[in-house]
Amino acid sequence: MANQKRSFQDVIEEMKLVKGFCDRIRGFRVSDSVIGDWKRAAQLFETGKEAEAVEVGQKPIVAIRAILSAFIRNSVFPKPVSEGETPRIPYFIQLINERDADGYDDDLIVVLRKTAEELGQAVRTETNGSFEQRAVAYAAIQAAIDDADAKQKLRDNKRQHGDWNVIKAKKKAIDDAADKSGREAAVIRRQEMLAERKRQADAAREIF
Repeated sequence: MANQKRSFQDVIEEMKLVKGFCDRIRGFRVSDSVIGDWKRAAQLFETGKEAEAVEVGQKPIVAIRAILSAFIRNSVFPKPVSEGETPRIPYFIQLINERDADGYDDDLIVVLRKTAEELGQAVRTETNGSFEQRAVAYAAIQAAIDDADAKQKLRDNKRQHGDWNVIKAKKKAIDDAADKSGREAAVIRRQEMLAERKRQADAAREIF
């Protein structure tokens, strides 16, 4: 019933549901101020002020829903900006673009972009107050990125054969043969980049 009085237990159950969605979104963190509001509601209830506790406890729930919704939306769609400002590339789109620029194989990039589109569709269509579709789609793209990283690493290792001299020999062969595919050249450039990153990382580790 619309006018039925809510209890603080009702508010607790709603917060548990919302917190459950938060825990499924990697990288999302509830702010200390919102947590503080929730603890204040619990304190009010403990002192016998249930009606006030319900009112105060509802505010962090509303805040978390709004922030979580924006967090997921901004991971695939640009944030609104003022006129003249350049929109920031959404989080997942940037991660995918970085992997594309790094020379990840085309089939892996296709899967990543498709999974990002599915998250975007969930953001557009899930308007019933739940986060179920968005949480599932968000987890799916996180898993797809992890999977792409693992698969590309295996493929790179296989192509490299664990021997940097082989990489240099391949590069020389490509330089000498103009008809070699551009994709193979991209693989070699990526292997060179990875080797240089490892060299710099090893140098950094030696500092301590």
